[in-house]
Amino acid sequence: MLYAKELPKELWAEAINITVYILNRVPAAGEDKTPYEQWFGKKPSIKHLRVFGTNCYTLIPKQLRKKWEPKSKRGKLVGYTDTDKNYRVWDEERRRVDICRDVKFDNTSELSNTANISLDMGDRGQLQESPAGQSTSDNQGREEEKDMKEMKMMVVN
Repeated sequence: MLYAKELPKELWAEAINITVYILNRVPAAGEDKTPYEQWFGKKPSIKHLRVFGTNCYTLIPKQLRKKWEPKSKRGKLVGYTDTDKNYRVWDEERRRVDICRDVKFDNTSELSNTANISLDMGDRGQLQESPAGQSTSDNQGREEEKDMKEMKMMVVN
């Protein structure tokens, strides 16, 4: 993951943490519930999930900038916090991880060299690959359980 996103090796713990974070929100083979759901008794939200290493822009608060200075700074997503309102963002300039709430993601940089991988929870782990931009969902009628029935992850080819 680090190599694919050209991130430094010192972020290995962030890569492990985000992997565990996602695995806790996906049911294991033969299980009806996710580890998160078994522990907390409720379904996890996955609408905030983004691709590891995605370019993003974090807001610089008004108190820390002057009139003609930039309002945001560029970073890369490296993780999540316990709440789904904050993200862990790698600041290359200062070489540190910041916890940020006001983040805009640059999804356009990912689209040119990615493929959609659909993980259908009904099939318990069977992966279906399709070209970028095409949907592999055949469960169009089940909108309310869509988050848990199908999870789409962008993977770099």
